[in-house]
Amino acid sequence: MGYIRIYWYREGLKGWEEAGLPTGKTIDLMQQEPVAGISPQELQEKLAGSEGVFLLDIRDDNSRAQFGAIPGKTLHYPLFRLHKLYSELPRNRNLVVYDIRGKQAPIAFQYLLTVHFDPAMITWLDGGVENWKKSGFASNSIE
Repeated sequence: MGYIRIYWYREGLKGWEEAGLPTGKTIDLMQQEPVAGISPQELQEKLAGSEGVFLLDIRDDNSRAQFGAIPGKTLHYPLFRLHKLYSELPRNRNLVVYDIRGKQAPIAFQYLLTVHFDPAMITWLDGGVENWKKSGFASNSIE
């Protein structure tokens, strides 16, 4: 690959730490305090209002085609690409992250907090698009 100066630290991370050398901080997103999302009813109120809510759909193309999308200004950044695309997200607008069942959206939310999104400007949809539809709200089909 063209690299000419490659080094290997024989003692590994354990040896590095035992030597008292600094390490980076790792973030375990699953161990963070649980964060409450918003209900479909609350989201519908935000979408009907003049708040300018952006929806962030983190599902893959197959689940979008199967379950449809919530009507509104939707950005589609699959979860597996969020770490590369988050810089394109609007930071000055309300952002609601959603997935199928509300299982991955809290993780995406926590990730966005670690890259310095304002917690007052972002949230996630509790129960995802399935809960949205169960609550009687329409979804758009995805071609």
